[in-house]
Amino acid sequence: MQDPSCDARQIVRELDDSIAKAENSLIEIEVQVATQQSKRDAADKAKKYEGGTKCALTASEESLAREALAAQANAETERDALGAELTTLEPSVEHLKTQINDMRQCRNDLNARSNILQAKQQITQAKDTTATAHGGIGEKICRKTFRSSKTRFSSRMHVPTRV
Repeated sequence: MQDPSCDARQIVRELDDSIAKAENSLIEIEVQVATQQSKRDAADKAKKYEGGTKCALTASEESLAREALAAQANAETERDALGAELTTLEPSVEHLKTQINDMRQCRNDLNARSNILQAKQQITQAKDTTATAHGGIGEKICRKTFRSSKTRFSSRMHVPTRV
């Protein structure tokens, strides 16, 4: 007889493995998000270049102002690209966290059901064992009663008749 609770426990173990993999992926994505956030913050130096451009123009340093303006444009482009990447990564992190929580809930529910299945199976086995034991005892008593009845009947039938 196949043990359904054993199958359920195997599924729980597989869910545990999937949850662990998902948590590792979540950690990797969170590291990427943190890295991109720090890069975006570093790319926020566009404001610094803007200030440098104003200073260069005030000092009539046109070539220096052009360099500062180009650096500012590059910094803004980099900041915007990193911002767009973060915009796609951050919801992924939240979605993955939700999925992991759902997997944990499913695992806990399945584990509880597995325990119930195991208990029901143990009760069924105990009932089977009890029925077998009672059947065996009952059969022995019936045989014993039958033999004693047969013996009594036979002894009454073999009573010698007097002539």
